[in-house]
Amino acid sequence: MNDTVVVLGIIIVFSLLLALASRMGLPGMDIDQYLVGRRSFRGGLLFFLAVGEIYSIGTMIGLPGGIYAKGTSYGMWFLGYILLAYPIGYFLGPLIWRAAKKYNALTVPDVFRAHFSSRGLEVASALAAVGFLVGWGQFQFTGLEAVFSSLGFQLTPVETVAIAVVIAYVYIIASGIRSNAYVAVMKDIFMIGAIAIAGIVAAVAAPGGIPHIFRNAAAHGVPSTVTGSALVFAMTTIAIQSVAFYLDE
Repeated sequence: MNDTVVVLGIIIVFSLLLALASRMGLPGMDIDQYLVGRRSFRGGLLFFLAVGEIYSIGTMIGLPGGIYAKGTSYGMWFLGYILLAYPIGYFLGPLIWRAAKKYNALTVPDVFRAHFSSRGLEVASALAAVGFLVGWGQFQFTGLEAVFSSLGFQLTPVETVAIAVVIAYVYIIASGIRSNAYVAVMKDIFMIGAIAIAGIVAAVAAPGGIPHIFRNAAAHGVPSTVTGSALVFAMTTIAIQSVAFYLDE
């Protein structure tokens, strides 16, 4: 327990220092710098920021856990909507990017207001974004509570949300979107390292190695064949999620 607290504390402090360091050398912080980094991100940093926003604890823990518990059909659903969503983003993303640059927009509601000359549409899109983020945030906080619980911290949902809000607020006031981008780089490095270490340990220490783990997962999961109304539900869900994927990002 004490070792866990120390390691977790070091990671949080290091991430906060990294967030503060991300504003070094900047002439000043204004709303343009906070929200879009004055559009100065290079491709590599933008890539990590996008990956950090899209792939979260649900992807790295929820998806493998779902496949283990529910069988390969769970993975087919995930891969299905991802494969449909990325082509949409390939064509839609550059259009949004160009529109944002054209109108000097800082947020998606800014794009709606400038492009359609409608204050009402701006307000509606902002309220819709906040509404969708409530559900998304609930999933994130639930996952955070589960992580804390597995580490031995028995926190209530209110305490978990309070801790997350305080940390996020410090990141935001440190350097806005820049802190998110730099911390995303750190998070992705740690995440990939943890996955690699877990895979090596599983291959070396687990009885039978990795093939045995996959055999257990196959035996534990349910059959992957989906027919009838369940198939219709799965296909329509994949189609809707592929479109909505870039709406909530």
